[in-house]
Amino acid sequence: MPDAFGHSTANAALFSDFGFESLFIGRMSDEFKEERRDNGELGFIWKPMSKHFGDAKEIYTHLFADSYGTPEHILQYDERADSDPPVQDEEGLQNYNIMHKCNFLVNYVQNSTKWYASKENIVILLGDDFAYMNGFSSF
Repeated sequence: MPDAFGHSTANAALFSDFGFESLFIGRMSDEFKEERRDNGELGFIWKPMSKHFGDAKEIYTHLFADSYGTPEHILQYDERADSDPPVQDEEGLQNYNIMHKCNFLVNYVQNSTKWYASKENIVILLGDDFAYMNGFSSF
């Protein structure tokens, strides 16, 4: 549910009942999100309705650090969202940038690990509802 406005405990409880193991969300109040990011708690076990069900219902919840789209300066290029130049891996060409893009991605992943308790798996989204209109050129 990367772009849903609001997340109810009922949804999380139902997803747990359905056997879902995880929930990925992108929207949360800025204040709450910043507090979780500062404390390295953007990934957490949500125990919806714990007052009534205790630990019977739980679902791992991953809150995306930036938003629900591609982090800036990585692969944000498209006909509708052209904030980054495309990856150019041909060294002889003027806009060669593959090393810069790779270094930025590695640094982004390394910095992201401080926002989550688990350091082994980081989810990075590529694309969003306003980008990647031309799948052939993007992928």
